[in-house]
Amino acid sequence: MKRWSREESQEVPAPDEEAARWLVRMDGRPLRPRDAVRLERWLAAAPANRAAFDRAKTACEVANRHAAAPEMMDMREAALAARGVPAQVHWGLAAGVAAVCVIVGAVWMPTRTARQTLVSQVAHAPTGVTQSAALTPTHYTTAIGERAAISLPDGSTATLDTQSSLDVLYSETERGIRLLSGQALFEVAKHRSTPFQVYAAGRRITAVGTTFNVRLDGQRLRVALIEGKVRVATSPTEGRLAAPMQQVVMVPGDVLEAEDAAPMTVAAADVRRTASWRDGVAVFVDTRLADAVAEMNRYTSNPIVIADPSVGEYHVSGVFKTGDPDRFAESVAGVFPLSTDHTASGSVMLRRRAP
Repeated sequence: MKRWSREESQEVPAPDEEAARWLVRMDGRPLRPRDAVRLERWLAAAPANRAAFDRAKTACEVANRHAAAPEMMDMREAALAARGVPAQVHWGLAAGVAAVCVIVGAVWMPTRTARQTLVSQVAHAPTGVTQSAALTPTHYTTAIGERAAISLPDGSTATLDTQSSLDVLYSETERGIRLLSGQALFEVAKHRSTPFQVYAAGRRITAVGTTFNVRLDGQRLRVALIEGKVRVATSPTEGRLAAPMQQVVMVPGDVLEAEDAAPMTVAAADVRRTASWRDGVAVFVDTRLADAVAEMNRYTSNPIVIADPSVGEYHVSGVFKTGDPDRFAESVAGVFPLSTDHTASGSVMLRRRAP
């Protein structure tokens, strides 16, 4: 059967631009009555508008919680410097939002490019979607350092993280998504008659009017529920047939973890921090340096290398811009007795500083 692909560059979605404008206009002051009415009309006009506005506000909340972090102060300076450059419209808006966020930093960043592939077959349909009912699937993928906001047919939004891919396959019976790799945050349109279901690592995640984050590391699944309610169940025709059927209902603040056929576990966590990647930042709280480096390396083709394994046992806390391994390494070296060197390949080497 015929198969073809297409690459297309996605500009910053219009709702995100408008949300940024509203936050800049508010700037900590109440809106005039007529502007407040206009804002309410815009929010009610489409689910994507309210999602974009909530997304921008969340970025400010992240900034507020980490106002004293050196990385955030550096990012604020860059944002304010960029704010006066008219030619860079989207960055200017982001810088404006950054300045509004209690004088902190540019934590809301425009999404980048996604490669989209249209496939004229349904061989990869999620379990439960009949091929006769399925529509043409669409495949999305991001490269290293890219993020992409995808507008789905029903008004929902899926935001893809770096090195991530998913298939969108809506049918008459469900709004189906298969996360193939990486991480995605879903903002589900409310009041729809067909269920919104994400398939990953042998599990089916069913949501209605919900915001949640799904991450795949190999066969290790992590689901963080930000708002609403989701049900996670083992897919009856996926995984190990001998594994018992399991179902978990999550509430906001829950983080579910599952690996291969092991039972799913749920614990409370800071789910907003879990989704901070969408704002272009990584938030670490008493995290092993080795783990923090591994996370930062997901966003760059010039990874940080720890020369001495014992160095990886240091613990770091802070807010760091993803995609900037040099700045992260320099910040860490400024706190611990470490030095940075660059390899011929462009990687950053962290090594213990000579006494």
